[in-house]
Amino acid sequence: MKMYVICLSHDIDAVEHPYSSPRGLLRSAARPGTWGLLLNYLTRKPSARSNPYDTFDKILDLEKRYRAKSTFFAPPVNWEVNINYVRKLRDSGWEVALHAAGGSHVSVCKLVEQKEILEKILGSEVFGVRQHRLDLMIPRTFEFERASGFKYDSSYFPPRYARERMYRPFVAVEGLVEIPLAFMDSDFSEMTLTRSNGIERTWKRIERILEEYRRNEGVCTVLWHPHAFYDEKNDFHKAYYTHFKGFTELYERILEYGSRNSDKMCGCLEVLRSSRTLKKSMW
Repeated sequence: MKMYVICLSHDIDAVEHPYSSPRGLLRSAARPGTWGLLLNYLTRKPSARSNPYDTFDKILDLEKRYRAKSTFFAPPVNWEVNINYVRKLRDSGWEVALHAAGGSHVSVCKLVEQKEILEKILGSEVFGVRQHRLDLMIPRTFEFERASGFKYDSSYFPPRYARERMYRPFVAVEGLVEIPLAFMDSDFSEMTLTRSNGIERTWKRIERILEEYRRNEGVCTVLWHPHAFYDEKNDFHKAYYTHFKGFTELYERILEYGSRNSDKMCGCLEVLRSSRTLKKSMW
């Protein structure tokens, strides 16, 4: 029996404040438009010290409100910093998967290493992977991921590779399921800036995609980065993330739509476990 599912996911690209390293400070110093914010950070102004990447409590509270859960893809960098974040997500009942990076899409050794480190931190098996920047070398990356012990990948973004959407998960290679992306926040960030009434126009476009998957009884996989939930009234947001203004509202609209129209709103692992009929690989 087919169902309409909205699969929710978040890629954790970073968890440290952008100014917490010498490299970050220098990068900001090279951008005249952020000098004032940099000065506020150095003088310990609270609004500038607030970490724009630490929005996890906001995300979890929002999803709890709509009885939804998501998957967080954690990066294989700065584990000593990430450890508290990923364990908190795990302990809250949310899935943590690997946001593989560093050329791992063409290196089975790197994939195995990154997977083992995350599993050691979590104390449990990691089932899924999404490549940073959605890097894929098809079918080589899928074969490496299967060999590394992953059960699913969620890096495939059909609009970039094909004319037609993939409405449901499929077998990428024997033993590895692909849960393809439907859309992500950055697909719409320019619309909110360049068009009048940008938020409403963006929502209409998102709603059309959601309805398309609903008609096809598909699995609509959504990617919303944690920094898109940052407080848009904060100075740091104005300097760095203006293009995501209103994206917390858009995500909540997705949840509200899903609560009324979908059979389930869940993370990738639950999609994997509930998949009954999967198409064979197209490669």
